[in-house]
Amino acid sequence: MKIDERILELLYRSFDDDLSGAELAELETALAASEDLRKQKEEIASMRKTVSESGAEGFGYMFTERVMRRIEAERAGAMERAGATKSAASAKVTGRPDAVKEAAPSLFDSLSRAFRPVAMAGAVAVLALMVYNIVDNREVSFSAALGVPETTLEETLDSPLASVLEELS
Repeated sequence: MKIDERILELLYRSFDDDLSGAELAELETALAASEDLRKQKEEIASMRKTVSESGAEGFGYMFTERVMRRIEAERAGAMERAGATKSAASAKVTGRPDAVKEAAPSLFDSLSRAFRPVAMAGAVAVLALMVYNIVDNREVSFSAALGVPETTLEETLDSPLASVLEELS
């Protein structure tokens, strides 16, 4: 059943603001009539409780990821508490009696798994080029590994100066 947008707005506002008498009565009537709305209210309350109990004074590194993992863990726990009806339903879908829907990997985990082979291949290619340059130059130095000639500051400054002086003569 689809929840009316106005009722859903009232539900969200009820957590943070005081509703007028008419709005409160409308929300209570809708809650009494709709089991889906009552479940939605429980989920919202549960998420708010999880966030407030996190105890984090600041957001910190990967705040969103930590909150989402806690919410997923709480939902998985709720699914386990649901009992045999959920197990029987998931057994029909997956063919395993102990199947519980696993949480989808996060975007960060997916990107790091996808990028790891690319990064390793790139590192191997760079090392191979550096070894080739060292062998080609027959010299073991950082500049040989990078494939750039060793130059001093005087050589770098003399060459443009010398070319300008030659043109003037």
